[in-house]
Amino acid sequence: MVNKHNNRLSKIQGGQENSLLVVALLICFATCTIQAQESSTILLSYKIDHLIGFADETGKAVIEPQFSNTRGFRNGFAAVAKARLWAYIDVPGKLITEYNYEDARDFSEGYAAVLIDGKWGYIDRNGKLIIRPRFSSAGEFRNGMAAVVPFGKGGVSSEKVGFVDLRGKLAVEAVYELAGDFNEGVAPVALNGKWGYIDKTGQWTITPKFQSAGAFSEGLAAVRLGEEMFYIDHGGTEVLYSEATSLGRFRDGVAKAWFERGGVDSCGYIDRQGRILVERIDFFECDEFYEGFARVRVRTVDESFRKHYAWGYLDKTGKMMIPAIYDSASRFENGTATVRINGIRMHIERNGRVIQTPDLKQEIPLITESQD
Repeated sequence: MVNKHNNRLSKIQGGQENSLLVVALLICFATCTIQAQESSTILLSYKIDHLIGFADETGKAVIEPQFSNTRGFRNGFAAVAKARLWAYIDVPGKLITEYNYEDARDFSEGYAAVLIDGKWGYIDRNGKLIIRPRFSSAGEFRNGMAAVVPFGKGGVSSEKVGFVDLRGKLAVEAVYELAGDFNEGVAPVALNGKWGYIDKTGQWTITPKFQSAGAFSEGLAAVRLGEEMFYIDHGGTEVLYSEATSLGRFRDGVAKAWFERGGVDSCGYIDRQGRILVERIDFFECDEFYEGFARVRVRTVDESFRKHYAWGYLDKTGKMMIPAIYDSASRFENGTATVRINGIRMHIERNGRVIQTPDLKQEIPLITESQD
């Protein structure tokens, strides 16, 4: 989402939070459910006695707890840690690499970024080092390109962003202050404080002039010029204006948006014609739609005027399909989401049913109540 209040880190992609390639990548323990896509098997992480294992979609343990950390499964592999070193396992739980890495990212387009002796490089699905470690930070591959920050002379980070291709060649010179994902053949980049768009050769497709810029999605990108927010097409033409103060990318024809009316902030969703589909002042945070559901953080005020916040899920009509009762909640991926309530972490299905993984001490009932 492009947001005028975002800090420098979140502006890597003009503030669009869900497709960032961050100059200084900060990745925490991944609690979301990821499908091992190559085997069509859904694996859910769980923790017992501070060790992490994996269960199948029924909640049955398939990989016993043995890891201190994990990113979860993605594209058939999971990055897992023991004693502060990282390795990768496949769906049956077999190691495809040794515990060689100081840090490790998810696989994307066949490559995963790994940290060796303080430098980032890339391995392939066989665990072979394909792109030698020479970057101070490295993003995931998108459209065959990954944003990287090379080390300069004397082993000091250049603090400038470029792009490496799948052969390991620095295809786009590292000259940009900030950069976002390649998508639909172009990437938003910032040069001299202004955002524009480049192609895979580094040529400008839209010259830098914006205060912020998001990645293209469904043919449109959200940008800020002065105090105005609007969407542009690949030619740089304004095609959709919005009264919103912040705009997200389109997914399935819907984009999240923030509004300010009389000093009161609210968030909701718009369609490709700019029509407001959902807007509620009690929505403190709104996420993109995934698998037909969007997670939203709902704000309530009690009798003592204390504010309380909880996560739930709504559909595109604005109806709360799973009530806002959770302290934290992930996006739905492959039919499941990870939530936390009263300190208990669990996986739920789209109907709100809790999957009884081995770490749950007692069976948790289905929550069916909805809130409009």
